[in-house]
Amino acid sequence: IARYENTYVIWRSNSGIETVQDLKGKKVGVTRTTISEFYLGRTLELNGMNIQDVILVNTKAADSEEVFVSGEVDAVVTWEPWVSQIQERMGEEAVTQPAQSAQYAYWNLVSSSQWTSNHIETVRRLLRSLAEAEGFVGRHQDEAKAIVRKRMNYDHAYMETIWPRYQFTLMLDQSLIIAMEDEARWMIKNNLTDERQVPNFLDYIYEDALKAVKPEAVNIIH
Repeated sequence: IARYENTYVIWRSNSGIETVQDLKGKKVGVTRTTISEFYLGRTLELNGMNIQDVILVNTKAADSEEVFVSGEVDAVVTWEPWVSQIQERMGEEAVTQPAQSAQYAYWNLVSSSQWTSNHIETVRRLLRSLAEAEGFVGRHQDEAKAIVRKRMNYDHAYMETIWPRYQFTLMLDQSLIIAMEDEARWMIKNNLTDERQVPNFLDYIYEDALKAVKPEAVNIIH
């Protein structure tokens, strides 16, 4: 129902760290077994390293600000709203670099296959509602932002910062399959799962309801 980029690597400007390569041997706070660990590993690999080259410190996202500011770690990988909180507190002392390397993360609707098969019309009604919401966001962006800002108690500046990082799109796209396969290969390589082969994720995708509601939104290759 949405895809986004809001995960960042943050280090201090006076720490001697100037590039991702300088994280080698450093303590990096990251929420283990979440998408942030994957993005850290992927960022390191794109810079000629791997996740074994850094010292991982398991850090809850809500604790990332304090762990970083206190100096318990040399760098931290986290997402909003903690990225903005660290930037506001540290100012120019905090160096922030995107961790996703242009690969979106996704908000997905997930259900058991049994429940879905027994509630087909309910799923269609839900998707119709989401399609209407998607259209509303597209046609009335300022009003949509005001609703979210009030509901989430965000201030105007923060809302303007994070809104462009999200695409509120109801879709089943091939990019989702590619992202899941990429994540699965990385998990297998780093022994984060007992599985040895990437599953066929098409076996876990339910397309029928979205095809009935918004057929142009289904773009998965079989």
